[in-house]
Amino acid sequence: MLDLLKQLLFILFISLLLGSAIFAVKANNFDEQLHRAEQIKSADRKSFSLLLRELKEKANFFSIEQKYHFIYLSGYEHAYQGRLEDAINAYKHVFDNSRNLSLKYRGALSLINVYALKRDWGKGFKYLRFIQQASDDIPDQSTRHLGLVGVSIFYNELEQFSYSLNISKKLKSEEVAGRNKCLALGLELKALLNTQPENLQAEEFESAINLCIQEGEIVVANVIRTNLSQYLINDSQYEQAIEVLTQNMSQILDSNYKLLIVDTHAILAKAYLSIKAFELAKQHAEKVIVNNPDVKYIKPIVSSFYVLYQIALTNSDYKVAAKYLERYSEVQKIQYQDTKAKQLAIELARYESKEKDNQIKLLNKQNEILQLERALSKESAIYNRWLIILLVVTVSILFLWVFYVKRSQQRLKYLAEYDSLTNTCNRAHFTQNADSVLNYFSKSNRTASLILFDLDHFKKINDTYGHLAGDEVLKLVANACRDCVRKVDILGRVGGEEFAILLPGCEQEQASKIADDCRRKVSELKNFESNNEISVSASFGVTDTVLSGYQLKDLIAHADEAMYLAKRRGRNQVVIHKPD
Repeated sequence: MLDLLKQLLFILFISLLLGSAIFAVKANNFDEQLHRAEQIKSADRKSFSLLLRELKEKANFFSIEQKYHFIYLSGYEHAYQGRLEDAINAYKHVFDNSRNLSLKYRGALSLINVYALKRDWGKGFKYLRFIQQASDDIPDQSTRHLGLVGVSIFYNELEQFSYSLNISKKLKSEEVAGRNKCLALGLELKALLNTQPENLQAEEFESAINLCIQEGEIVVANVIRTNLSQYLINDSQYEQAIEVLTQNMSQILDSNYKLLIVDTHAILAKAYLSIKAFELAKQHAEKVIVNNPDVKYIKPIVSSFYVLYQIALTNSDYKVAAKYLERYSEVQKIQYQDTKAKQLAIELARYESKEKDNQIKLLNKQNEILQLERALSKESAIYNRWLIILLVVTVSILFLWVFYVKRSQQRLKYLAEYDSLTNTCNRAHFTQNADSVLNYFSKSNRTASLILFDLDHFKKINDTYGHLAGDEVLKLVANACRDCVRKVDILGRVGGEEFAILLPGCEQEQASKIADDCRRKVSELKNFESNNEISVSASFGVTDTVLSGYQLKDLIAHADEAMYLAKRRGRNQVVIHKPD
């Protein structure tokens, strides 16, 4: 009986050993498969998806960290297919729960990229700070470089290209290699294309494309090709730009990468329009709209509606042109709102960073105070002196903190009430101030005048010289008009290129002279930094409370009528409202 028991125990022991060995072999095999999936996730999409499905069937046998690694890869698959909310949930699960710092780091990096696609810049900054803080603690240089690449992508999407270029310099100094070098070169070229295009050569794009192809990063290579095509279009090499993309169109479409496909069609539409191949331009512009129904990618659809508008205008199909012009204006507003959201996110991130630094400083001060208290308990003879010092330090910190908070509130109030480009009242603040003045003047039956003016052919300036030139024109126009008005007058930007001036206590005749001074100052503007050939003029409409009453909407309506009469009479003139 004893011998039988020994034999059973021996068999059980051998079974346990074999089971452990089999489990270890399986675990190692899973690690290899996960690592393989990591390597091919962007280079070989079909094989990656197939391998992910195979791994999903074996998920019950994963270790904890293998499960988190699989969830991370699943998030990549969701993001690539456009299921951004599913991707966010997967990446957040990894970030919140994994104890593997490198995997947590990559989860944060992926969240940055997804929030950039969603244009949710505030949430992206949260994980950006983690990447920057954890970067030095990542042992694997390739993973750390990948994090810096992700930060560079985020800054490029925010159009903060100088930050992106600084990261590229850092990566170059650390001799980044492989896939990360391919990504870094692509990001650097995009940043340079948007900031220093005159310093670029087509050969630099070709070199980066060849490197990415060698690394198997076909999608990234095609993204760089879109930037090369944009560079060639900027240089009026339209046929070459078309050739770069059409030769690789099958690869681009097979990638199923929506942003790449939409960008490609938008660039081709622009290039075909430039060589007057209107039918091809129309086909590609319409494909942008079909592939981007929810306006997820803003710039390509703005460009495409403009192309369609120009084609309809060329064909004298004014009804269709009007429709596309309306859609073009709508998406331009979305683009403007997105730009403002980016600026606000940057300002909030800076504010939160300063606030965090101040909190750290405050904690450090509190720690110093505690140390002082311990020292004071040992030397009671000098207790009172140190107590006074402690109180002075505390009051100073509180004073500085209150001062800082007050300054921050003033800054935020300014951002809410003033147009950051022209440093004039925004529409809401202008309306609030004007209503207050008009209400006060109505009680004493005093006169106030309103000037409304609009820049002539401003859209043509934007289209011909670019939006940077347009911004410069708006700033200089605002400065010129500010010199013509009194301190009590209220100047505001109430539309894209439309301004209003409320003149309290000013008769219509005097208001007309001020309007003409402004018109003359605007028409004399020259020596623009962006282009000396820009010609600027504006059409003015004037009314007062005697003619239009004390309701701001009536004043604006009558001044607007007069302004459009000025435009119909040939622009660059002042027209006074005449009642019917």
